[in-house]
Amino acid sequence: MKFMNILWIGLGGFAGTIARYAVGQVIAPHEILGTFPISTFLVNIAGSLLLGFVVGASSEFEVINTPLKQSLTIGFCGAFTTFSTFMLESFHLAKENEFWLMALYFVLSILFGFLALLIGWLSGKYIAKFV
Repeated sequence: MKFMNILWIGLGGFAGTIARYAVGQVIAPHEILGTFPISTFLVNIAGSLLLGFVVGASSEFEVINTPLKQSLTIGFCGAFTTFSTFMLESFHLAKENEFWLMALYFVLSILFGFLALLIGWLSGKYIAKFV
């Protein structure tokens, strides 16, 4: 692993983190759908759009060099949202006509992701009682 690649990915991650925070700060005061997490929803969709664009552009036309591609995909999109990676992996399954596997990936990711969050939340609450 080259140091410059790590540096570019880190810079992309830094930018993605700041962008994620900024979107939340701009949109949160203007929530119009009550408790629906519109800022997270928009970040996830925007991250998926950007990741798809970068991967598509770099695979078709080679217009994006590897360090920039890694900075945008792994770094920026990875910090901005992991949902975009989930969508890209699902897209690859669909491209390979693995629709049942894609559906399984969707269902299991949502179900186990939610269960993991719940278990983590309950564990955190339980441990916090003893701290």
